[in-house]
Formats: sequence, structure tokens, C-alpha cells
Amino acid sequence: MTLHPGKLLIASPKLIDPNFYRTVILCFQFNEDGAAGLVLNRPTPVGVGEVWENVSTNPCPLSQPIFWGGPVEGPLMILHSRLMLAEISLLPCVLFSVDREHVVSIVEDGKQPVRLFSGYSGWGPGQLDAEILEGSWFVSDTNEAFVFSDPDTQWKRACQLLGEEVLFKGLGIRLSGDPLLN
Repeated sequence: MTLHPGKLLIASPKLIDPNFYRTVILCFQFNEDGAAGLVLNRPTPVGVGEVWENVSTNPCPLSQPIFWGGPVEGPLMILHSRLMLAEISLLPCVLFSVDREHVVSIVEDGKQPVRLFSGYSGWGPGQLDAEILEGSWFVSDTNEAFVFSDPDTQWKRACQLLGEEVLFKGLGIRLSGDPLLN
């Protein structure tokens, strides 16, 4: 399966790097310069409201955690569904923004679904391709329901569905009703 923005990277059970152990990453960039994505299943103990005073003087209507997007430092990034404030469209109803004004507008609006990230995961040219070939990552399709689903079960569900896809590929059989794979 070809990797491009909007695809999932699912950590192989053999990937023991503590940064990526049992992670599910949504790719937001893949080109000749490398790849980047956000870890979907690592909420931090820090709530959005706890850091919001550093971002805006307006109150924060969100009570959810900020997610650890990966080991590369960067500005706050957000996955959301507000088309007018999107910088990258990853999937229908899954949009990416990093522009400060966009992030502030989306958070202060309070409409769900949203997920804020501190940091991101990044790979240099050819690095992620090599890791996929060596079996560290599986690549999968996804959808909005999975991206914004319970982070505590995402890796396990993704692995179960990958197993089903590998076992029944081309037969049109799905054992699970989970909408991870389109």
C-alpha cells in the first residue's frame, strides 16, 4: 500500500522503540523531503485548558488532553473538521491545521471532533520507506471515526483489523464491524 497523507502507520508488535511502541500515527506529510505524522493514541496528562492561557486570552471550552504527537518539537497542531480553517485535508472530515490563528479559532469555537498535538513524528528522505520495508510499520486506510476514537484501544483495534485484512484480502470478507478500513 502506498503511503501518503491521510494514511495510518501502525507500529508492528516488534517495534520496541519507546517513542513508537504500540502507536498509531496519522500521516500528514509524505514527499521527497521525508514524512511526518501525529501519534493518535498518546494522550498526555496535560489538558488543553491548562496551557491555553499561553495561547490566548479567551477562555478554553475544551476539557480534553493534549496528545503527544511525537518526539519532534513543533507548534500546537490540530486535527479537526472545519474546512474553512484547514491547511491540509487528510480525509473527508479529518483536516490538519498548524497556523496559530486557525488553532485558536477552532479551539475557542469548541466544536467537536478535535484533537490537539504537541510535537510530531518525522522521518528524513527514505527513512520511513526503509522502516516499512523492514516490517516496523504497517500502512492502512482509515476514516474519521477511527481517527477520533478512544486512544486506549486504537492500536489493538488497528492490529486486529490488519490481521483480518491480511487473512481475507481479496475475498470481500470482513469479520469485524469496525470502520477502520474503508
